Amino acid sequence: MKNLELFKPISDKRQAYSVKEVYEYLELSPAHFARWTKNNIEDNPYATENEDYVVFTIEGENPQGGRPSADYAVTATFAKKLCMLSKSQKGEEARDYFIDCEKKSRELEMSQPVVTRLEVEFRMSSSLGETAARMLNWNESSKLRYLTNVAKEYGLPSSLLPAYTPSRGVLIPLSKILDGTGYSAKRANPILESKGVLEKKWRTSSGGAQKWFWNINSTYSYLGENQVNSSNPKETQPLYYENKKQEIIKLILLEEAVE
Repeated sequence: MKNLELFKPISDKRQAYSVKEVYEYLELSPAHFARWTKNNIEDNPYATENEDYVVFTIEGENPQGGRPSADYAVTATFAKKLCMLSKSQKGEEARDYFIDCEKKSRELEMSQPVVTRLEVEFRMSSSLGETAARMLNWNESSKLRYLTNVAKEYGLPSSLLPAYTPSRGVLIPLSKILDGTGYSAKRANPILESKGVLEKKWRTSSGGAQKWFWNINSTYSYLGENQVNSSNPKETQPLYYENKKQEIIKLILLEEAVE
């Protein structure tokens, strides 16, 4: 089928061929060219002018005078169809050639890894987890919990994940930090917000409303960690290091004293 490679593109913008070259390749009788083009192109109900082919004239090519010779620019796809439909030896060669090309193309496609919907969903879940961890400053425990849930959802072995994550200290809620001070977490949280320790994050509720929750600013991550709320995974719950209790109380009391 090397002769198929001799078709010369006649358009730089679109892969197209002269139908005369297709006809010559098929080794059909030159005397029947006009009838062949009429039957296979002009009267072909499945061929659309200006989509599958374009008619153009060749000035000065008719040695017998009269109207100039006509030729057709056909798309690569339509040229392939014309070859495969031809009832000739060359047409049979063309069919074998294109069938072999199709077979090789399928084999190549089958050899490529197939990305399933499950894989796409897994990648999306992983990407969302990374984004949430970054935006909400998750602690290591929350990251591990998220990965464990993703592994469970997609049937992956959670044994590949660590059993626990290291922590800088014992984590306790603010209410425990405030034991014996006379302060409640509700009263202390706005004070910590004014100090820049806490900031408000927002989430959309199941009803579509916007709700906020507290989040430890990354600048003050030495005071505690943000752990995903067990009752609502869309929120984080600030937890503080027990050994930072006095430092946190001092921040709150100093603010109250200034007021």
